[in-house]
Amino acid sequence: MFTAKAELEYHNSWLIAKCDQELLEYYRWWFWRKTHLWLMKPRWGAHISVVRGSEEEQPVERIYEHQRENLKITFHYSNELIHQPYGYVWMPVWGKDIEDVREECGVPRSPMMPFHMTVGRSDLL
Repeated sequence: MFTAKAELEYHNSWLIAKCDQELLEYYRWWFWRKTHLWLMKPRWGAHISVVRGSEEEQPVERIYEHQRENLKITFHYSNELIHQPYGYVWMPVWGKDIEDVREECGVPRSPMMPFHMTVGRSDLL
């Protein structure tokens, strides 16, 4: 288990935690070392989806962006790389801060899809 910090950002009804880009690059490199496959970067770079916009029962209000701008959260992650259908590779993440923010947004503390950081995607997986 490892610990890191992230900063919350609001994007079109999604609330994401922006993480250190070097963390993402390291694990993309590590995946390449093991498989010799390069992964495409996630659209929003290194991030955790805290509230997934329209997929949640109750979308985040825009006012949340102004109330919590630049909020730093702590999270934990595993260096286990999980391969998902459609070529996605991700690492499990978890943390009380993430759950607390979700609760403040009026959505369940745990999302339907487990918290994770997407490392990348390959059409060859």
